[in-house]
Amino acid sequence: MSAFNGWIDTFIEEKGIDTAHNFEFDEAGTFHIVETATVIAWMKKLDDSTKAKIMHNFIKIDFFNGDPMHFMEFIAKGMVKATYGVAA
Repeated sequence: MSAFNGWIDTFIEEKGIDTAHNFEFDEAGTFHIVETATVIAWMKKLDDSTKAKIMHNFIKIDFFNGDPMHFMEFIAKGMVKATYGVAA
């Protein structure tokens, strides 16, 4: 799934997603700020199976004219949980 990295870059560009956008959330008393560019870089380092699932979800969201930023925020929260061991 090495094609994912190029695909996600194209998807981000075509959708006009602001890679400097910050997701801000508080979980269990800890405040987190995660930039969209950081989430994208993190996704590119995931295993192929996970990348395929992420790609599938973005395609599905796009097909139904949904907001990909909602899913991006969900991934940001999962990234924090996986990286720092906190419930996000």
